Amino acid sequence: FCGSVLCCKRFVRRCVIRMASCSLCDHFLAAYHQSKTSSHDRLLCGDEIPYAVLRLENGAADLSLREVLIALREKEAGIVGMANEHSTAWRQPQPWVVESSPCKPYGNHTNSLLLVERNMRLRRARILHALEEGEVAPSVATSLFLRRETDMDCLFDRVRVPLYRDDFTAEFETHPESQVASPVAGSFLKVTLQACDMAESRYLYDQLVPLAPIMLALTAASPIVDGRLTAADASWSAETSEPRPVHKQLVANPTLNYIHTSSRANNDLPHTVDEVVQDMLRQDGVDETLSEHIAHLCALHPVHSDTEPSEQCEHLQRERALCWIPPTEGTNLGWRVQFRAMEVQITDFENAAFTSFVVLISFALLVFDLDLRQPISQVQENTIRAHDMGAVTSGKFSFRSSLNPDEEPQLEVMSIDEIINGKRDGSFVGLINLCYAYLEHIQCEPKSFRRIDQYLTLIASRAAGSLVTPATWIRDFVTAHEQYGKDSIVHPGVAHDLAARCDAISRGHAPCPAVLGSFVIDPIFKEGAYKKP
Repeated sequence: FCGSVLCCKRFVRRCVIRMASCSLCDHFLAAYHQSKTSSHDRLLCGDEIPYAVLRLENGAADLSLREVLIALREKEAGIVGMANEHSTAWRQPQPWVVESSPCKPYGNHTNSLLLVERNMRLRRARILHALEEGEVAPSVATSLFLRRETDMDCLFDRVRVPLYRDDFTAEFETHPESQVASPVAGSFLKVTLQACDMAESRYLYDQLVPLAPIMLALTAASPIVDGRLTAADASWSAETSEPRPVHKQLVANPTLNYIHTSSRANNDLPHTVDEVVQDMLRQDGVDETLSEHIAHLCALHPVHSDTEPSEQCEHLQRERALCWIPPTEGTNLGWRVQFRAMEVQITDFENAAFTSFVVLISFALLVFDLDLRQPISQVQENTIRAHDMGAVTSGKFSFRSSLNPDEEPQLEVMSIDEIINGKRDGSFVGLINLCYAYLEHIQCEPKSFRRIDQYLTLIASRAAGSLVTPATWIRDFVTAHEQYGKDSIVHPGVAHDLAARCDAISRGHAPCPAVLGSFVIDPIFKEGAYKKP
């Protein structure tokens, strides 16, 4: 009898998943046919930043579970008359995480990039305004302060991350690696690009895929998980985690894949697809490459029955480095690509720098008709390497030696420095120089160029190793702390001081030359956060 009940539950679950997948497929087809020929006159962009809401008390840093979203939205509703650049959208995906984004996208002019940091600073001031005494909200990965005693099993998938080995690190005979949580929310700087049309969105998506592991290594900021130092610099691990079953015939393998029709040959890794969904898409005129992509997404995770179909496509991609988002019905939103491979940085200056870089390299790819694509198997290998401790300076990554789309793609093993800044012999120009070439091509006005040049200089310096990643700085802070016992454990007092220091740096109230060099962050205060300009 018990076996029959179990079989019945499994059957019901399979039916629910099948219905949800078909519902998602129907919604995608409706958006596809309605918008496949629609176009916008320019590329738009936006960003999304998470803040870890923490309470500092009794010498420890604890996750704050207080609801702050209502207060933020109420204050936002009272400033409707402000200019678009002064409006903010807020989300609270977890009780201890608040995410912010501009209400309106930025334009495609370089002077719009000057608004990015300004808006980020405004959002930080507003969340400071909503905090209570003893609370802080630095823009850092929440995994730094989630501890094993937190009931994370019901919140996150678990993957294995190697421990940082110090003089007195306890050896685990049965578990030589720490089984830790892979944070789904609260770790990533997300940059959204709205393309002019569907074809451009698919092109941009594919061109940004090889950039994902490079940018992950450059922005690595998560050397602490479960209250312990790890021998990995980054926490984004969806591409390297073990497959998870959705139901008996569908075993998920969350592999990135290209979606443009011309990229199909580079999809050289096997990945599971929902064959029913794939057949539905094919029969309705969706090309082979795109139908395979959507069918693969449906095979990745159980679709939540309480999730609106319009949100399910993004939900299924929540742990992926890139997210391809169809237009949303009832809005003026077009075909979007969300680049989410970068870990959030401590300061708005850094976050604005990396946001601007992704936007500029996207413009350069479109204007100069360049090609970054390489076999997806190499991208996955690069992603694994990008997690390594010190990957930004010591790691080697496969990358195209020529970005000319008319040439046969040849891969070379390069350092991050060579990929970003170019090779000394001039055989590879470097991505930073492509950004400068684009700025020269459009005759960027001097005011915009001065700030953008500072952004690109920060990225170039980090790639060259003269500035460190937040991951290196955080690990150095912990190991140099007087309460650290050289046992790989981040004790509560250390976590408290780390949270306080990150908060002070993010508000411009403390320097951080190892990460920022000579760049100075102007102080941010909560006063005037809602003052009309």
